[in-house]
Amino acid sequence: MTAAAALVAPAPPRSAGVPLALTASGGSLGLATSVGNAAVLRTANLAPGRSAEGTVTVRNTGTVAGALRASAANVRTSGGELAGSVAIELWDRTDPQRAALVYRGSLTGMQAVPLGNLAPQSGRVFRLRATVPATLDNRFQGSWVAFDLVWRAEAGAGASSPPACTPPLAAGDRRPPIVRLRLQSRSALRRGRPLTVWVRTDEPASGTVTAALTDGKRRLRLLGARGKRLRLRANRTVRLRIALGRRARSFVRSRLARRRAVGAVIAVSARDAAGNRRTVRGAIALGRLPRAALRAAQAEDFAICTPAASDRRPPALRVKLSGATSVARGRAPLLSVRADENARATLTATFSYGKRSVRITRPKPRRLQLQANRTRRVRLSLGKRWAAIARREARRGRTLTLRVWVTARDLAGNSRRARATLRWRPKRR
Repeated sequence: MTAAAALVAPAPPRSAGVPLALTASGGSLGLATSVGNAAVLRTANLAPGRSAEGTVTVRNTGTVAGALRASAANVRTSGGELAGSVAIELWDRTDPQRAALVYRGSLTGMQAVPLGNLAPQSGRVFRLRATVPATLDNRFQGSWVAFDLVWRAEAGAGASSPPACTPPLAAGDRRPPIVRLRLQSRSALRRGRPLTVWVRTDEPASGTVTAALTDGKRRLRLLGARGKRLRLRANRTVRLRIALGRRARSFVRSRLARRRAVGAVIAVSARDAAGNRRTVRGAIALGRLPRAALRAAQAEDFAICTPAASDRRPPALRVKLSGATSVARGRAPLLSVRADENARATLTATFSYGKRSVRITRPKPRRLQLQANRTRRVRLSLGKRWAAIARREARRGRTLTLRVWVTARDLAGNSRRARATLRWRPKRR
């Protein structure tokens, strides 16, 4: 389905479009818009720094769902640079309370923007906004630009889901800031002293710093799940000291006492005023740590951008517990968690023996960061008290049951809960 749009006077004649009709196995897919082949937006004498808006409703008139995409095609302009200067925003306003920005960028860069699935006999409302940059001079006076807004849908069950995030692009500025990161020597980590970090950018930006300790298997955060926020000025160095708490110092000492390698990974993400982002990572290692372990220590940080309001599907979650014999011996069982999208998970557990059941509200770890389609495996510690109870009840020949609930919440706030059960029974003599 094609609709036209014209900007800045005088407007050229719009091109006509034809309705889209696809045939799929089990049904048909059709698209129709509320404006037909008319222009979504049309304006004249638009001054620099001003915007024009237009609203269109796209409906699926068929009997099967389809993955909807939008593109700007057949761009015509009288001013050669005008097409690349105009800023385009496309908003999903199907839910007026939660409008979602699905595209922000240049007109020429608007190609096959994913808009999620469109159910049969349903519609989506989109708001198109075009802005003329305030920096344009008199050379562009009297210039015009026009383009066709093309809607496409792909039929089938494999249609893509809505974008999880808003692309951080702005017309005219697509260059992310240059970030320089410098770390202190390894002696501070060895002695358990605060780690010193120097951060510098070439333009004003808002930054986030995260830090973690790793031995190649375990990961211990230093600044919390959200890290520390920074305000970065252009060409000004910011010094940051990351203190090692009691738990972190014990983590380092225990690894060094066992002659195991341990490292600290620092990551800095800087975002400029146009929304462009760059992430830089640095590491300090005591001993030899694989590069893959250092990369994995910060792979889950910095969720890309703002979640789209159109995403209301909770993440698919799979949870598994193994190591029943370990529970009977008072050791930590192995927990495996997998989600189909990036999410944060919270753990709760109950431990049952005989006719008694006790809720464990703070198992270690209590929170997990899940990457899409990657299995996260952790040793679930229930504490010294429950380990002693498990060993005692196992010697008495009682059945031990461990249940773990995992609640995963994605970037859009959708949550899903799953349970895993581990049971140990004594051998009959």
